[in-house]
Amino acid sequence: MSGAFVYGFSGGRPTARKGSDVCRCSAERPSTIRDAAIRGGAAMGVAVAITAAAAGSRLNLDALSILPQNANAAAIEWSYNEDAPDGPSKWGEFFPDCNGKQQSPISICTSASFKRRSNVQGLVFYDRRPSRFRLKTIHSNPHFFCDSEETWKCGGIRFKGEKYALKQMHMHTPAENVFDGSRGDAELHLVHIQPDTGKILVVGLVFESSPKANEQSGKEVLNILKDLDKGQFWVSPKTLLHTGREGYFQWQGSLTTPPCSEKVTWVLVDKKYKISPEAVKILRQQTVTENARPVLKNINPVSHYSSRGGQ
Repeated sequence: MSGAFVYGFSGGRPTARKGSDVCRCSAERPSTIRDAAIRGGAAMGVAVAITAAAAGSRLNLDALSILPQNANAAAIEWSYNEDAPDGPSKWGEFFPDCNGKQQSPISICTSASFKRRSNVQGLVFYDRRPSRFRLKTIHSNPHFFCDSEETWKCGGIRFKGEKYALKQMHMHTPAENVFDGSRGDAELHLVHIQPDTGKILVVGLVFESSPKANEQSGKEVLNILKDLDKGQFWVSPKTLLHTGREGYFQWQGSLTTPPCSEKVTWVLVDKKYKISPEAVKILRQQTVTENARPVLKNINPVSHYSSRGGQ
């Protein structure tokens, strides 16, 4: 992280046009928070009560495993079907935070950004040794929880002077966050918790299908998906997050399923990884339907760290 510093988009905020994945950087403050009907999103199965974190109280890390039983989110039906009465555009009627001003996912305009030196691998301190994860299906989406009560058993990430412990991983198809109007075929989320404050940090990796996929990250994902019927598996998060010298985008966003709590730090690697068509097929079979929340029109600024120097 040495030598890296934050900067915002030049000329405006990242937004997305209604009904398309076209990227548009507008300096205008959006009049409404949700004016996009793009298919894509994230099913954050970590229904952790952010209210406790915001109040500065200590969160029990086991809260990650009970998110689906969150009193409010579990009692009210919701879906990803935009045409349904409980679809994404209606979430705010039952969960006020879903109408917030820092909601995720977002559309990112990379051409409107400045690049400063950094390296996403400089953030991580994952152990190269494999850790054991257990499978739990949440809202038709497989989630992989660190199978240990030890805080740092599965490693974590160091970000802006704080350490966040890795607690679970999950994937979505199609990808949630959009690069320059282009949507990936899948997106992996590594969900972390700051043990003392309960703050959440999500690292995202976007994948695109390719018959020539041979990157280590794509191979790891395929191995995980093939082992779903076992209920548990061993994986090295550091190997999974093999990034070379890519930069990353960072912004303050939200959980992307009800209750849509905000104050979530997002770190999205500035690269589209290759994944095999077989892996995408397995993932789509597991999720049954697109677990996709529309990309939102946000007013939250995005920062960009890069290892490639200034433009």
